[in-house]
Amino acid sequence: MLPAGVSAEDLLWPPEGDDPLRYSPTWESDEEYISDFTYSDICLNAFHYSDYKSSLRIRPEIIDENSESTLENIGAVAEIERDSEDEDAENGALNAGFIGGQAYSVPEYNELLVNLMNSIFADILTDNNQRILYYKLPDIKEYTAYIEHARNLCNAKLTEASPDERLALFLNVYNMMWIHVTHIHGPPRSIWERRKLMNCSYYQIQYHKYAPHSILDGILRSNRKGLGTLWKPFGKMDGRLPLILPTCERLVHFALNTGTRSTPPIGTYNCKTVREELRENARETLESNNMLRIDAKNRTVHLGKVFKWYANDFGCTKEEIIEWILWVMENSVSKKRTVLEEFYHNGEFEVEYIPYDWTFNGQMCEKK
Repeated sequence: MLPAGVSAEDLLWPPEGDDPLRYSPTWESDEEYISDFTYSDICLNAFHYSDYKSSLRIRPEIIDENSESTLENIGAVAEIERDSEDEDAENGALNAGFIGGQAYSVPEYNELLVNLMNSIFADILTDNNQRILYYKLPDIKEYTAYIEHARNLCNAKLTEASPDERLALFLNVYNMMWIHVTHIHGPPRSIWERRKLMNCSYYQIQYHKYAPHSILDGILRSNRKGLGTLWKPFGKMDGRLPLILPTCERLVHFALNTGTRSTPPIGTYNCKTVREELRENARETLESNNMLRIDAKNRTVHLGKVFKWYANDFGCTKEEIIEWILWVMENSVSKKRTVLEEFYHNGEFEVEYIPYDWTFNGQMCEKK
């Protein structure tokens, strides 16, 4: 049964006799008009029908009750009034409000951005640049300047940028967007809120809107399916598709702020040296025990969950993953790398995964 007030014609897209291209600038998604917004781990997707009639929404509590359901057996979903809390996807981009202004090449824009980020990070990052003191942001003049600079993203000439220039810019924008939205709305308190942050918080960058999910899975991973999603972020007609990286950059998994205690050290990235900076950050992370632990006695390699979640990025066999790790740690003289290399050449080792620490990696209020 369809919800009251919704007919079969309402679910046709685009509306009969209408021009489908009229809607593409406001909703850029896959060719079947499936939204970016998906609920991870239970194979359940919310379908979005733009502003035509009412969107079919699913409340978190309904998803909790039907966590074992799939698209095949869930059937028609009753329309329920949406939550009253704001949704950035509907209320506009977080960096909205700028009209006109100077056009920037990506290297020009990113250089200014890095300078602001370095000043901000010097004040708010602690514990090996993995913990964020959000309560300090209102008193940092560079953060106020960053908010203004973020509005200039609409004037960044992405289409003229090289892959490395886009890589550096999107890494920096991703990390600052996460800080920006968390400072405004607070940290996500559940998996549902985390998915909402990833998919429904946007920056306007040149001609298009980008959510964290769009940046990570669309741009940086070269348009690959994200965790718990069934479709690629960008469809064949999506205007953002020409801007994706030529290949998936695996090193980004060691550079992005995830808002958790398992976040790697947060840094800034320059257009000319981004690949070297990424590799060095990944090497330092792997040298620690957060992402890689070696149990020589039991011949077991303990890897961070990112290697399991994004196995297709790193290689689908344990040998391919270890080979890639050895490449990242190529210049390391640590005992960890020596033992890992012996495991790799011998071929006799097991892989287990380090539990992911979902604890919030920030502090919203100053401790008295």
